[in-house]
Amino acid sequence: MKKISILLFLCGFTLQVFAQFPPKNIATALLCQDAIGLLHIYNKEPKNRSQVEDAFLTGIDLSEYSYEQIDTLCLVVDKSSVLGDYLFKVREYRKNEIINELEKCTVEELVSHAVAYPTRKALINDFINTSILSVLDSLSYKELSYISSYLRDYDIYFSVENKKKDRTYEIQNILQQNVHKYCEEEMVLMESLLFNIEKSVWRYLFGGYKEVAKYYSQIGMIPDDVTTAAEQYRALVRTCIPTKDISKKLKIEVSQFCNSINKARANYAQYFGRKNPPKINFVIPELDFSYNVSSDMLVKVGKAREHFVDDRETTKKISNVASVFIGFWATIGKGALDMMAVSNLSDKEVHFREMYMQEVLKEIVIKVERQNLLIKKSIEKQLKQNQNGFINFITN
Repeated sequence: MKKISILLFLCGFTLQVFAQFPPKNIATALLCQDAIGLLHIYNKEPKNRSQVEDAFLTGIDLSEYSYEQIDTLCLVVDKSSVLGDYLFKVREYRKNEIINELEKCTVEELVSHAVAYPTRKALINDFINTSILSVLDSLSYKELSYISSYLRDYDIYFSVENKKKDRTYEIQNILQQNVHKYCEEEMVLMESLLFNIEKSVWRYLFGGYKEVAKYYSQIGMIPDDVTTAAEQYRALVRTCIPTKDISKKLKIEVSQFCNSINKARANYAQYFGRKNPPKINFVIPELDFSYNVSSDMLVKVGKAREHFVDDRETTKKISNVASVFIGFWATIGKGALDMMAVSNLSDKEVHFREMYMQEVLKEIVIKVERQNLLIKKSIEKQLKQNQNGFINFITN
């Protein structure tokens, strides 16, 4: 009897000791931190459930598991079981953690979270729907567009799209007002361009004409033939005031203006989410400094020379007659008369040449004024036409 009692005691002790050491498959899963493996054993081996529960609850660290990983564990366990109850509570806790974090987020951050974690749609759909609806009326068109572009699969999408349509008319009015103000700024800049163009033209013209006057004054005698004299002066004007140089300068100024406007437009359009706005590239009329004035002043130069010759012949005859009577003094008088005649001729020729230069300059100035006006109207017309396309690009 005593031996039987000892045997039964040893058997019970052995079973107790054995129970303290889990089967090999449980131990292996625990060693590998294989939560899924333990749950499969939990489901397939009811007799080892108690050991799996102990191993899972004490040996598996869920602190580093994401919500998605815990949700996966919940899918393979019965909610009514011990581990099921535990895992579902952990999942609920993680869900609350996520919601608490989302409550601190802006609308943009909510959308970013939804994009980053597409598998959480079921978890955060209601929260996102409630959160965005609460601020829907205060969202800008840009924010609404951002939301609708990323949350197409969420319940909030249709509400956002409807609000976006309501805002379309508001935005168009705002854009219309805004873009018109922007175009007014372009017009102000255009006025500066026109001022600079006109200043450059006048500075070039008068600077060149000074050179014309300088070289013309150095010409001792202009040709007697009026046509030849006029062509001589015309060639001098073409040489000192070449139109190709000022045209090149104006094209550079216009190009710099267009480049600055195009760059500003690109930045402005980008603000509204638009790319490649219409560009401006002005074409301006070529300048022309040619002239067509009367040659009367050059004719007068020729007549003055003729009078000079006639006067010399008369003076010579008077001097010859007088020399018979007064000899030496008559010779002196003849020389004085010759010098006075040359001086008078020089003064008259200079005067007539100056008058001709003034007439030419006056004619060129009148022509340049007309050309400046043509350039102004051309640039204004081109800018206004281009701005119409730019306004349509921004507002439509």
